[in-house]
Amino acid sequence: MFFVSYNFHALWLVYDFLALFSLMYVLHLFLQKKKHAFIILSCIGILFSIMFIDILIYGLHSIMILSLWDNVKHIFIIYTLFSLIKKMDISRIDDFKKILFFIITFFFYIELIWVMYEYFFTSIHFDDITGFFGFHASHSVGYFSLLYIVILLYLKRTTKLYLFFVTLMAIIINYMSENVGFYILLVFFILVYDFRFSYTLLPMVLLLLFPKVYAFADKVILSRIFSFFTDTNNYLPEEGLVGTGRMPLLQYAIDLGNVFGGGIGAFSIIYNKTGYRIDELINTQLNISTATNLISEYGFFGFVVMLFMYIYVFSIFLDNKREKVMLGLLLLMAFFYNRVLMDERIIYMLIFIVLIVKLDFRKKQV
Repeated sequence: MFFVSYNFHALWLVYDFLALFSLMYVLHLFLQKKKHAFIILSCIGILFSIMFIDILIYGLHSIMILSLWDNVKHIFIIYTLFSLIKKMDISRIDDFKKILFFIITFFFYIELIWVMYEYFFTSIHFDDITGFFGFHASHSVGYFSLLYIVILLYLKRTTKLYLFFVTLMAIIINYMSENVGFYILLVFFILVYDFRFSYTLLPMVLLLLFPKVYAFADKVILSRIFSFFTDTNNYLPEEGLVGTGRMPLLQYAIDLGNVFGGGIGAFSIIYNKTGYRIDELINTQLNISTATNLISEYGFFGFVVMLFMYIYVFSIFLDNKREKVMLGLLLLMAFFYNRVLMDERIIYMLIFIVLIVKLDFRKKQV
């Protein structure tokens, strides 16, 4: 249900109820896992301290509490889900893998057909092509594609030829939806997590033989990747100019947030509530990613605390040190790439990507 929703915003409350129930379960577990409780609650306490400082400066706004909840609630779902999986026996885990594989396979082909239909037979702008994920959700196409590829890699439910085919289809539909970040995440995941599967990247190389695709790769994918680090000409806030690229917006977020932030919830729209400083923004696309959102509102210090908390919670359930490091890099990329904590679809798929890796390693250790 969380993966597939054409109007996902209608499911926010459902997800929040799940988070609330998870919170109660986590508090019960914290009585047994005092080390985990101390570290996680300390991080949350630091974020509350930042909010109290903001209250003294800007006054109390309800969106402050909503913002804190909206960014932290996933912690409880992650801890609950991984704790429950850890308690399952191998037979139940195998059943869970089979069911998950069937569901994701079924919806992958629906998404494949839907995206191609939107690309060839509708007038939808290519950047708004999302399939069943609905408007403004092209990044969800990338994470869903990556989730299915990870399932095929780590659950070993397929042949190399089928994995090659799925990767090719995923590359094509993410090309159609101009989902540039998918290619970065795919290369990272394949090469870093298991180099033996690097042959699946061959479709990406073969597609470059087509002039139109090569032009897209050169002008859109590579230019956007490089512009993330070099696009500084579109940042002149004193003249009212802040470009829409990630680097100008990141610079803008740093200027607004500095060390301790420009006010929690100040520049966001959460649960239909508008931030109390949003009218001051030169560019309202500031929340293009979780990194720009957190840095502008929580400051660089709050951003580091939030990132550390998520890396720590995931790493609790990963036994391999190398995987913990790679997990940190994956989360860092996701934080800077898109609104991973502000879109429940994306964070939920990211949770399942890490979970699949965990299940694979657990099976090898049994």
